[in-house]
This record gives sequence, C-alpha cells and structure tokens, in this order.
Amino acid sequence: FVLQIWYICRSMQNRAGYILLFYRSTIKIAVATSALVAMWQCISSPAGAPAAFFISYPVLGLGMDGFYRFLSKKRMNEFHFYRMGGLGVLELYGASLLISLSVSAAGLLLLNLCGI
Repeated sequence: FVLQIWYICRSMQNRAGYILLFYRSTIKIAVATSALVAMWQCISSPAGAPAAFFISYPVLGLGMDGFYRFLSKKRMNEFHFYRMGGLGVLELYGASLLISLSVSAAGLLLLNLCGI
C-alpha cells in the first residue's frame, strides 16, 4: 500500500515536471505575441495596453505557439518526449492554458489594485 502511494506521488511529480517544462517552452512565443497585441492596442488607447497584454496572453499566445509547433516539423517532434512521460498534446496545452489563465488573472488583479 505504501509503495502504491509512493508510486502515485512520484508519477504526479513527474507529470507536473513535464507540464512545467512544456509551459516554459511556450512562454517565448506567447509573450512575443501578446506584446505585439499590446503595442497594437497602444496605438489606439495607451491606457489599455497592459490589460490587452494580459487578456491576449492565455488564448492568443498559446494559440500562436500551437500554430508554430504544428507548422514546424522540428518542434512537432518534441511531443514524443512528452508522450513518453504519459502526457498527450491536449493535456499539455490544457494545463498550459490553466497556468496562463492564472498568471493573467493575477496580472489583471495587480493592474486593478495599482489603478492602471
């Protein structure tokens, strides 16, 4: 029984490690895409640019990363690494979306608290 609990905890820790590794690999494209959206918003309304960044980061940023990964054959092969860890594409992007949504919600909350 103790070994089963140890194995379950160990596998959850490994899955979390794979998810965080995948999320870290999506940040570059997601932040770049959201920065472009914020700059575009800055042209029409400079006050709304920080909020535009946090609103576009979870969905548009991850969408562009997924688009890039599925277009690029080199990046597409990375999914085999995650499949060996027991995670599929939908699980990876779903977990990354949840992490991105929580980061964006915290950012928007901080913006509201600061009055920006």
